Amino acid sequence: MTHNLLKGKRGIIFGALNEESIAWKVAVKAAEEGATIALSNTAMALRMGTLDKLAEHVYHVRMSGSQSDGNQYYGDEKIGATGEPLATDNLVLDDDKDFVAYEPFAAKAASYSRKMKEGTTWATLCLPFEVSLENQNFRAFKLLSADDVTETVELEEIETNIAAGTPVIIKMKDGETMLSFTVANKDTF
Repeated sequence: MTHNLLKGKRGIIFGALNEESIAWKVAVKAAEEGATIALSNTAMALRMGTLDKLAEHVYHVRMSGSQSDGNQYYGDEKIGATGEPLATDNLVLDDDKDFVAYEPFAAKAASYSRKMKEGTTWATLCLPFEVSLENQNFRAFKLLSADDVTETVELEEIETNIAAGTPVIIKMKDGETMLSFTVANKDTF
């Protein structure tokens, strides 16, 4: 029985290798309780486990990667067939559409946008392409430490670029409510 205890919460689950791993069970339970989760360490998990099965169970959609029909998908969008280089003309990322890349691929263009909830100035961000911080309407930080005893976190501001696949904490600049990125001719991972 579920109680939606984690509804509206987001998290990253590392190390879900197979049905016997603790991370796998945490991912299943978190999703059942309403959390939106991202699965990480996917390259290792794919080599050692059956991550496609977990992704399909957690997200209830076919995920990127080689499927039983031999094709590669982003959500339900086919982006290539096994043995072919993976490519898409325009990768449009959306908070409501999970993105998992099991193999390197190229996109002629990639974009992401998010309207911040009213009153929200802090958020998290992790994109599969590099983002320049020049002329952005937010500041980006990496987490250095978190102390449960003092209930404090230590952040370090990132000054130039957010590397592809790097989770960061962002703070919107005064009055800003919209994140929007577009890059062209970038390889993603």
